[in-house]
Formats: sequence, C-alpha cells, structure tokens
Amino acid sequence: MYNPPFTITPKILNLVGDIMEVITIFENVPINDQKNDPKKRVNKILELIKENKFITIKELAHKLNVSEKTIKRDLDKLKKENILKRIGKKGGYWKIK
Repeated sequence: MYNPPFTITPKILNLVGDIMEVITIFENVPINDQKNDPKKRVNKILELIKENKFITIKELAHKLNVSEKTIKRDLDKLKKENILKRIGKKGGYWKIK
C-alpha cells in the first residue's frame, strides 16, 4: 500500500474539492466552436440574410444558437463596416452592400 509523504488534512481535502470545482466549471466552458467563432458566425449571418432578407434577429439567434444580444452586436459591427444595411424598421429587410 502506498503511503504519501504527507498527511491528508481537512485543509488539503478542501483544496482538492476547490480544484475539482474549478475543473468542472472549465469543462462547461465552450471551446471556440462555430457558434462561438465570431468570424464564422458573421459569415453565417450573411449567408442566412442572402437566403431570406426579411429574417429577424430572433430567427438568426435561434438558427445560430446564440443570444439576440450577440446577433445585435454582430449586426452592428456589419453595419459599422458598411457591409450591411437595414432598410425600414419593423417589417423591413436587410441589404448586403
């Protein structure tokens, strides 16, 4: 039987528990998959808009499995870069320049 060169105290057990908790948290953090890669996501947004210029932010968020806030941020970036323009408001459509 192996005897470690130290005594396992409650303090060490708590530390091990804390480390396991951190590992569990990091296991649940998504790695840069397609939905979390902004460049790929923005390209997919443009593809979806080409397919349906009337697509809504809610529909984009659902199709890309991200929040509406993320979609709005991506759309704002595309508008700022003069790649995309919104024509009209509610009931309007997207125009790719």
